[in-house]
Amino acid sequence: MPHFPCFSGLFRKAISQSGSALKLSVLQKRPKDAAQRLARILHCEKVLNKSENATKVDDCFYEDSKVIAECLRLIDAKKIAEVQKDAFVSLGVSI
Repeated sequence: MPHFPCFSGLFRKAISQSGSALKLSVLQKRPKDAAQRLARILHCEKVLNKSENATKVDDCFYEDSKVIAECLRLIDAKKIAEVQKDAFVSLGVSI
């Protein structure tokens, strides 16, 4: 932030990254579908102990965005990163 004197003293360190949020290939066209697929791959029903029999989980379980968000917060970020490609590639999104 050295170019803006008004920010002087506010920051000790910064990370500069390149890229654009406007790049079409990074925009998610069906984010809810991707989140639901990710939740299924990660077996969120087991993570949240919502089902004793994980093979017969009601599809309504994955319709609730709050439940999916709660589950994903409990899963290690490394595990999510490992499986996210499977979740997005099946939806026609390249990572």
